[in-house]
Amino acid sequence: MGAFANEIPDDVLRARSNHAAVPQPNINIYTKQPTVITFVPHFKLVTDPIAYEMEYKRKNVWSLRDIRTFVVTVLRYTKNMDKIGEALPHKSASEIIFFYHTFKKLINLKM
Repeated sequence: MGAFANEIPDDVLRARSNHAAVPQPNINIYTKQPTVITFVPHFKLVTDPIAYEMEYKRKNVWSLRDIRTFVVTVLRYTKNMDKIGEALPHKSASEIIFFYHTFKKLINLKM
């Protein structure tokens, strides 16, 4: 055994490197009861994707001023969505990206 007596066996090393760190449960310090953590999914099941997209397009209205500001900003800053968002503060990032991907070929913005 000689030189190998001080070495840690391979299975022990493997077990140390593959262990899972389990976090301590959240306990309310006043009641000494564990707090309940609930999972809320952030997605929803779309049963009719075409109707969903048409409804989204109907609600997502862009004025001519918004479109002009969008096109000028895209031509100036290419795909810098931060600058485009600053130019259109009343539009969300998802609305701006959806508009870009929907109309980039129609208004010849494809880079």
